[in-house]
Amino acid sequence: MDKIDNEVSKMSHVSSKKYGAAVQHYVKSNGDISYYITYRDDTNKTIRKKIGNKSNGINENFCFQQRNTIVNKIRLGEDVPVKHKKSKQFTFQDAYDKYIAWAKNNKKSWKNNDELMYNKHIKEKLGDRSLVSLKPDDFEQLKQLKLAEGYKPRTVVLILGIARL
Repeated sequence: MDKIDNEVSKMSHVSSKKYGAAVQHYVKSNGDISYYITYRDDTNKTIRKKIGNKSNGINENFCFQQRNTIVNKIRLGEDVPVKHKKSKQFTFQDAYDKYIAWAKNNKKSWKNNDELMYNKHIKEKLGDRSLVSLKPDDFEQLKQLKLAEGYKPRTVVLILGIARL
């Protein structure tokens, strides 16, 4: 048994036999075990997060439950707590502000069409969302919502055209 323990301690992170690469552990030099989880965030970037040490009561099952909670929040579009989050993400509103600054100099219809449609139809639904978190389903939901509210298909196309710019 000591031979196996020595081999494990020489290795870096070891994937769980029960949960695979989703839960990993690392045997520290003092004999304690650190547990980590891996998952992909909403930008499809692989994240490796330390959950805790065995000496603090953490085990593989707990780690797997924590991972499932995080993955479900990502799937549902909820905010996942991040230790070191960027100070400010680039939002849809920020992109629109840059667009409207350009449109004021280059388009005659910016005030009548673009600004009114954005403020009336898009700002409330997508304005505070970060650009990297937006998915095609968000625009499809906006489209279906506007059609359900009774807007004609051509109007909905124009609304989505403003969102596309």
